[in-house]
Amino acid sequence: MKVYLEVYGCTANKADAALIKGILQENKCEIVKNLDDTDFVVILTCTVIDTTEQRMISRLKKLKKTGKFVIVAGCMASAQKEKVKSIDPNVKILPPQYSHHILDLLKDEKS
Repeated sequence: MKVYLEVYGCTANKADAALIKGILQENKCEIVKNLDDTDFVVILTCTVIDTTEQRMISRLKKLKKTGKFVIVAGCMASAQKEKVKSIDPNVKILPPQYSHHILDLLKDEKS
């Protein structure tokens, strides 16, 4: 399984990204650098700074048009769940305390 990761924001987000990346790699997932090389996208993003939040909303709108399976992780997944779902109801939400469930979301979508 190939997965594309985008990481934005604080050091906590970067730590969550390292955890998720490690879980994926331990389970034979390939982390790709090009969005076109996968159907699975994980965005880890912060919501503390308004400009970052607005950029992420714009990014999610663009990703929706690609038809790719998107998981939003990080604090935005907790703090702005309804806003994220209003942009794309198909987006999966992965709050920081559930980062270890990343494979469950990907496997559910793959099957």
